[in-house]
Amino acid sequence: MIAGEIGYNTQPTALQNENDMRKLGYDKTPDIKLEIPIAVKDQVVCWVESKASFGTPETHEQYLKDQYYSYLNRLVIYTHEF
Repeated sequence: MIAGEIGYNTQPTALQNENDMRKLGYDKTPDIKLEIPIAVKDQVVCWVESKASFGTPETHEQYLKDQYYSYLNRLVIYTHEF
């Protein structure tokens, strides 16, 4: 477990990154798994996934099937628009 900062929060937040989760045997790994959930626009978030791609409806649907549905309370960030 490591400490990091999420958004503009100045308090350290407990999290596990992809490498930490692979060591624990997870087969599907988001970029970050928060040990203590946060609220984003009134939604609970435990998993954060960042994609360095365009989030077209087609690619998003494929990611949903391949990866996202295995996470509960997820936040997905597309760095090149949706």
